[in-house]
Amino acid sequence: MIRLGSSRATLQVVVQIADRDRICEELRRKGVPVGIHYPVPCHMQPAITSGAYHVSLPRAQEAAGRGLSLPSGLGLSDEVVLRIADHFNDLVE
Repeated sequence: MIRLGSSRATLQVVVQIADRDRICEELRRKGVPVGIHYPVPCHMQPAITSGAYHVSLPRAQEAAGRGLSLPSGLGLSDEVVLRIADHFNDLVE
């Protein structure tokens, strides 16, 4: 949580959501620039899987399929943040 009056900004706001692809598509349709920053978990990246190191991490794989990055930063006005939150809440409620 960021305190009122704080000058810090979060790099990313990532939410975990079961129906990520649908939510992502709907938010983009409404003009919200969302992203999926980590679609493949670290242990499944080519640099890891090309060697002898193989491991099963089902929770990491599940999390990678649910992560959705919402817009963040000091450049967003309160109005824009509230609009993004309203659009998101409408889709997940």
